[in-house]
Amino acid sequence: DNGVVLECGYDTFDGKDMPGIVIGHQNETFTFVEIKSDDSVCFHTIDGPAYTCKLEFAFSRDYAYKKPGRLRLLAKDSVMEIYLDDIYVCSYSMPGLMTGHFGFAGFSVFTNIDMWRA
Repeated sequence: DNGVVLECGYDTFDGKDMPGIVIGHQNETFTFVEIKSDDSVCFHTIDGPAYTCKLEFAFSRDYAYKKPGRLRLLAKDSVMEIYLDDIYVCSYSMPGLMTGHFGFAGFSVFTNIDMWRA
């Protein structure tokens, strides 16, 4: 009942911005999933009251993804999986249960955004 699927296209970017997806948690923190220009994925925790950002985990596969590509994020409770072009990248355990609040940073990088409950 509390699972979410988010799918969207993503394209290349200049590397100056930090494009990614922001997910809110019930404990007033956020997870920022950063998609880097080399297709690595970084997971940051943002402390809600202070808005400090801390890198928690970074992962890269030795694989050349096509651009533009497709990103799929599967999340349930406090666990998520990331796929790029239907290829599993990694899983991540978020610091709290999701609230259902999602946002985008570097919005122009993402296209054709679809989201539904799973």
